[in-house]
Order: sequence, then C-alpha cells, then structure tokens
Amino acid sequence: VIIATAGMALFGFAAMYKVNPMILLSQWPATKSILIGIGALIIYKLASAVYFMLSGASSITGFFFASTENIEPIINTFGKGLSILIVGLIVPVYEEIIFRGVILDSTQRYLSFNAANIIQSLIFAFAHMSLVLMPVYFLFGIFTGYLRKKSGGLLPGIVFHALNNIIVILIFFALNR
Repeated sequence: VIIATAGMALFGFAAMYKVNPMILLSQWPATKSILIGIGALIIYKLASAVYFMLSGASSITGFFFASTENIEPIINTFGKGLSILIVGLIVPVYEEIIFRGVILDSTQRYLSFNAANIIQSLIFAFAHMSLVLMPVYFLFGIFTGYLRKKSGGLLPGIVFHALNNIIVILIFFALNR
C-alpha cells in the first residue's frame, strides 16, 4: 500500500512535469486557502448529510462506514498513525494532483471549465468504486474543482480533502474501539 501510494504520488508529479510546481499552492495567501478549504468542507459535509437523509439510510454511522470500506484494510494493516499519514495526508495530495491538477487542466484545454469539472468529478466518483456514495464523491469533485479554479492552485482542495479523510478515519476509530 505504501509503495502504491508513493507510486501514485510520483505519477502525479511526473504528469505535471510541464506545469509550474507552484500549482500545489494557490494564488491566495496560505491562511485564506486553508480557511476556505475548511469552510468548503463544512458546506460539503452539510450537503452530504442532506443527501444521506434523503437517501433513506438507516444511520449516519452506516454512511461513514460505507466510505471507510477501502480505508479499513489500511487501518488493520498499518495501525492508526500510519493510516492517518497515508489516507489523511498522502492520498489527498496525489488525488488532488491527478484529478484537479492533471485531469481537470487537461480536459479544460478542450472544453469549458464547467464541462471539464463535471468530467473530472465523474472520473473521481467512479475511481472510488462505491455506487452508494457516487453522488457524494461527485459533489466532492465539483467542490474541489471549483476551489482549484478560484484559487489558481491545489492547496485549498488538498486541505479540504485531507480534513475530510481525517474526519472519516477518526470517526471510524471512535466507533470501533
């Protein structure tokens, strides 16, 4: 898992070889990028909760557990600390590079931003292989694509993504004591 994660991160960086590495940051000051990433996460979590309630799921914990089916084997193999590092920090960086850096930017060369954002969001949702959570992952991609466009960089989306993953991991830890 660590080798695959590192490989994906390297692939993401290699795919951006013609792109300015400063894209990892943003045109906004770091504080603004972080705060907007946190604010967007709050809005996203509220929208996800509305989807969850409208979908008729039996409990909010079931919703969070559905999003941890790919995380649980990592936790069981590597423990809490390394899982937070991998899922909470490394994965968000490489997924943002690949989906909002490479795919969104490449698609936007040929289509409008809105069309490109929808395409990268669909690819992001399908990549997570959960039909139940497909609308949630799609919305996630839309939010982070919009953050990429508005900020001119990936930092707000990375903050959004990392905090989301860490919250899911911490909820999993709390419910599985």
